Amino acid sequence: YGWAGMAAVVIAYTLINFSLLEVDDFYYQFLNVFGSLGILINAFYHRDYPAAILNMIWIAVAIIIIVKVFF
Repeated sequence: YGWAGMAAVVIAYTLINFSLLEVDDFYYQFLNVFGSLGILINAFYHRDYPAAILNMIWIAVAIIIIVKVFF
């Protein structure tokens, strides 16, 4: 899960920086949620709690943006 999560976050970061997606684009936020979820699972498995907390926050922010923009 960790590698797939890392790939999703890097893809999201790359797409946003090359202006291929916008911040309020669903796909950008989905990549952030999916990626952070993978990293979160991996972090808990390895008892890397700082990384787990960071990714919980990352997921929360992305979900808030999804709800704000689409609902």
